[in-house]
Amino acid sequence: MDKLKFEFIVKSNEVPKTNVICITSITDMNNRIFAIPDKYQPVKFHETIMKTETFLKVKTTLQRRHEKRQVWISLTPEIRNVYIDENGNMQLNGYLLEEITAETPKLTATTGISEKTLSKILENFTEMTKEINKPQHIGNLTRTFVIDKFSRKTSNVSQWMNIFETECARLGIIETLRLFLEETCMDWYSSMLIKCSVNSDWWM
Repeated sequence: MDKLKFEFIVKSNEVPKTNVICITSITDMNNRIFAIPDKYQPVKFHETIMKTETFLKVKTTLQRRHEKRQVWISLTPEIRNVYIDENGNMQLNGYLLEEITAETPKLTATTGISEKTLSKILENFTEMTKEINKPQHIGNLTRTFVIDKFSRKTSNVSQWMNIFETECARLGIIETLRLFLEETCMDWYSSMLIKCSVNSDWWM
């Protein structure tokens, strides 16, 4: 008896936090594969398949999102009328299905994005990450600090230091104190640097 192989995949549903079993492709006995458009993939569009015992097994097997199975289903007259027209063309209720060939862009199972497009997106993301991770001049980084420089006009020293340490942690940098000192405060910093050396911890 003739049969067709159906690929079932669990995908996210339009309703948030719910899943739906979809049929993404059909393979005939000559190993020709036919893609099913996204809008017709939910199993609710395949009522004749839902009535089969094989689908009940698939429904029991597929419990988590992205799980998939490829199963053969025998061609009853009812199923044949839905998926094969009078000329032997693969269809779905009158909608002719496209055969997947070597030239047909392969779609990812979960997103519908071609592998070529997905690779390009990942490549661009990698380049963007490299740009973000490039070492930056510390002077440029300090311009993003949300804090005024420390001077004689600074009234609350403890508060200023707390904000300064928070900004250093946020930007992941150290050794910036000298860039935020002015006037006599800078003189103090220079004298301490001479006294304690650059290898001590006080100056960071």
